[in-house]
Amino acid sequence: MTGNQSGQSPRLLDQMRAVLRRHHYALRTERTYCDWVRRFVKFHEMKSRADLADGTRKIEDFLTDLAVTGQVAPSTQNQALNALIFLYERVLEQPLEGRIDAVRARRAPRVPEVLTPEEARAQPAGRGESGLEGEDGGGRKWHPRRLKVGRMKRSAGFQPASDGLATLSDREPVFNQS
Repeated sequence: MTGNQSGQSPRLLDQMRAVLRRHHYALRTERTYCDWVRRFVKFHEMKSRADLADGTRKIEDFLTDLAVTGQVAPSTQNQALNALIFLYERVLEQPLEGRIDAVRARRAPRVPEVLTPEEARAQPAGRGESGLEGEDGGGRKWHPRRLKVGRMKRSAGFQPASDGLATLSDREPVFNQS
């Protein structure tokens, strides 16, 4: 284990790296976890290992600040939580008491952008008659008639029939009926 020659315990991040490597964590995970620990120590202005006491409360405060002030995504907050749990339970070997009740980050709502009929007509004509055809990145072509019609954003006076859900009578036939 990496440590000082004078018999002192190794620095916190050096000890963290050694335990992560002993457990065969990926190098990217090692860097990410060490970065979260660095931010945690800086947030609480810790100067010594004694400042790491009362971990549950300090983790809650840090994660709450991430969610409220930092407005991070839930996955980012979970990553920070996992890094700090690893620090306390595997590196410091101090089990955390109770539950960590931090304010949880909220997932941003996904609002689909839907073109109004006027905007669709204003699109430049490309391939096909509507100009809305495209490719999905894998070389496969798609056409607007094949897109799933779901809830639509009501803007510019556009009111979709039947609460934004298409019915069979609203669709054009995909192939010729002869």
